[in-house]
Formats: sequence, structure tokens, C-alpha cells
Amino acid sequence: MSTPISLSPTTTHTGTCLCRAIQFTVTGAPTAVYCCYCRDCSLGAGGPCQIV
Repeated sequence: MSTPISLSPTTTHTGTCLCRAIQFTVTGAPTAVYCCYCRDCSLGAGGPCQIV
């Protein structure tokens, strides 16, 4: 069983999709999920899109 991750309101996370077309910085818990449908991200994810 996994342990839930506690995110404080001041925790900052940054990330990108594989092709870097989508970049983000979020403070606190993420509130949305995005998908990049470019060819590089689709191939890297092994499906129709890369979930970011």
C-alpha cells in the first residue's frame, strides 16, 4: 500500500513534457492535467499523448 504524499501550500513543482512544448510551475497540489499530442511525446509515452 502506498503512502499519500502531503503537499504543503508552499511546495513548488516544475515540469515539462518530453518535447518541452508544455512547461509548468505549480505551488501546492496540482489542479489540472494536460496532454501533449506531438509526435515525440506520443512515441515517448507509447500512446496517443504524454500526460503532464
